[in-house]
Amino acid sequence: MQNSGIEILYPHKETDVCNFASMIVMKNETVHCFPGIDAHHEILELAGISDIRSAYLTPNFAKIEIIPVKGKEPNDWRLIVDECTDPSWFTASHKRACFAALHGLLKKEAKGCEIVFPDGSWRKIFRINGVLHRKGGPASTTVEKDGSWTEEYYCNGKFHRINGPALIEVGTDGDWFEDYYVKGKLIRSISGCAPPNN
Repeated sequence: MQNSGIEILYPHKETDVCNFASMIVMKNETVHCFPGIDAHHEILELAGISDIRSAYLTPNFAKIEIIPVKGKEPNDWRLIVDECTDPSWFTASHKRACFAALHGLLKKEAKGCEIVFPDGSWRKIFRINGVLHRKGGPASTTVEKDGSWTEEYYCNGKFHRINGPALIEVGTDGDWFEDYYVKGKLIRSISGCAPPNN
């Protein structure tokens, strides 16, 4: 790899869970990322990029994660190339393009951003410096295509809500589930069923 100091993550040896901020960088230095989306397969789908790889061709994109480091500014966060092989074309210029995209994400997510998926489901999130956080409302709201929905309340990346549940899940049948948290500590859980139709 031409740019030293870039970490290569081999997913089969470590976790395959995507983190904030996830993005796809192309060989031509174009970066694809979407507010609220941390799964590489979702980014590829939204960008219209096929993930079918040939053993005989060098991929023209790489999966990237830039992970927040406590106490450090975004420019000093940890950049990981999340691939099983080393994209030899990745240079310092690609790294700069990724961090420029990161700064755009941070601005959008602090104001709240909504993403609509091709299947009709949608998600709205609020993040500050890569962690879920919002005062006076849910930091994450998800509505699935079947009509089920979830609301999550966070303070500095931890489930937190004083006067109500921090996690609310409602199914299409009306059954519901609530978790009450304060500063990330689970206080109680309750659930209920929708009244039967007569």
